[in-house]
Amino acid sequence: MCKGSKRQSVGFQYSISDGAAPSRGPHKKTVSFSDVNIRHYPMTLGDNPSCRSGPPVQIGWTYTEAPPVCMESFEQYRNNRKDMTLSVESRWEILESGAGCSTKQVLNAQMEIAKIRKKREQSLKATPAERVEKILSKARKMSRF
Repeated sequence: MCKGSKRQSVGFQYSISDGAAPSRGPHKKTVSFSDVNIRHYPMTLGDNPSCRSGPPVQIGWTYTEAPPVCMESFEQYRNNRKDMTLSVESRWEILESGAGCSTKQVLNAQMEIAKIRKKREQSLKATPAERVEKILSKARKMSRF
């Protein structure tokens, strides 16, 4: 199954009667995959306020491509989604050693995230009248331009 250069193939089979139009019978649809192309992205300091504790990490924009891997091999060694969760300590290690972030940069990012989280909490606690007032206030500011 691993041999061959096909990366993805999609096939549809039709039966044609009298050379006119496809028959109305059931169509056999198949999809198969043979190789997996893997990209390695660097991890950088993130800005996601949903990160519960410690600094958030995110993937960078640049990547390096690894050679194609057979689907069976990939599935055999692939981690479970639960195993990919990073501890606070792991994220600090990645950011300080791998991403080259200083402790000050990471702490500043965490403070910004805390501010965003606090604004979200205030927004959720606002009464409907306060929400309407905030929207009207923004509309007034926009109409000045």
